[in-house]
Amino acid sequence: MQSWGKPYISNNLINENNFKKELRLFNSKTKTIEPVSRKNDSLKIYVCGITPYDSAHLGHAFTYITFDSIIRLLMCIGQKSIYAQNVTDLDDPLFEKARSSNQNWRDIVNHQLEIYRKDMQAMNVIPPNLFVGVEENIQLIIEEIESIRNYSYELNSNLYFSKNVEKNSDLVKGIENKELIQIAGERGCDINTPGKRSALDPILWRSSKEDEPEWVTNFGNGRPGWHIQCISLAEKYLSLPFDIQGGGKDLIYPHHSMCDEITSTSKKRDFAKYYFHVGMVGYQGSKMSKSKGNLVFVHELIKQGVSPSVIRLMLISKKWNIDWEFTHKDVDYYVEIFNKLISFKNKYILKDEFDLVLDHLLNNLDFSSAIDFIINVEKHERNINLISLEHIMNDLFGLTV
Repeated sequence: MQSWGKPYISNNLINENNFKKELRLFNSKTKTIEPVSRKNDSLKIYVCGITPYDSAHLGHAFTYITFDSIIRLLMCIGQKSIYAQNVTDLDDPLFEKARSSNQNWRDIVNHQLEIYRKDMQAMNVIPPNLFVGVEENIQLIIEEIESIRNYSYELNSNLYFSKNVEKNSDLVKGIENKELIQIAGERGCDINTPGKRSALDPILWRSSKEDEPEWVTNFGNGRPGWHIQCISLAEKYLSLPFDIQGGGKDLIYPHHSMCDEITSTSKKRDFAKYYFHVGMVGYQGSKMSKSKGNLVFVHELIKQGVSPSVIRLMLISKKWNIDWEFTHKDVDYYVEIFNKLISFKNKYILKDEFDLVLDHLLNNLDFSSAIDFIINVEKHERNINLISLEHIMNDLFGLTV
């Protein structure tokens, strides 16, 4: 699947003195801020991408800019990465949108993906090494389901994974099944289907409706469920267990928990080592969601005249794993901050001062402290022994100055 153009990165900040440093982030599985272990080979990162029935809103952008920042920091400290991002181009919301708008679902996918690519490129997001769709990997997913059929059962032409009701992923450690059932129901899972062994059993393969695509398999005609899609793609492109699973907080349960459980049960190994989940972005009093109609789209802000760099600056300035609420006053505030930063384009700081900036960023992506430091630190004219603020803002902050 086609991604988008790569932004310019000078690589002038990469220095062997940084190679002993480590990035520390909040791990949703251990509930602690911990170092991301350095590796001689590449860190393998998988981030759940969009379901392209709508384009990217600020919540999506917050997630993808967060992981873009992680990759930029890893580059700066000499750590390579392989980044895979999927596109869920076979899913219920997409088909519902096609019915309600009387459009072909593939036309919707193509249109929304084009908007998404333009948004990501405008905000200087480095494209993933692997940008992969579900439909183009359908045979792979069918084979993956075949390999774990011993852990499944058929019901009403659908295939379900039989989960261990007494063993949940550590991602939801301490949460009772009663509460998990409620959360699963709120997030579109079929918890009330008669005949299921457990209300929490996830669907692996579902029969398709007349206007939905279907594939012929040994376990029935239809299309894949949600969790098995990401398990299959991660297995193929990164191999399991990979290092970092990323996404928004709303994916902790059921999606990432179920990926973890299915993998640990059927393959006797972990799905991923670290789980990094980005905070939810609210608007008008609640989390942005299509059902509530409170979405703020990146491309609409840009159309209104907001600089993509201002949007990016606003997003990196927020605490990445904490929920927050967007207001239009945020835009005005970050326009002022951005104007201050671009006034430093031809200024420099001492190497020791750059180390402090980098340490802020490596400490759970503390961009806010790093920005405050840059604004207040003494600036210098060009000197071979100094660090360019333009390079810092371009390479680490991702800002076009």
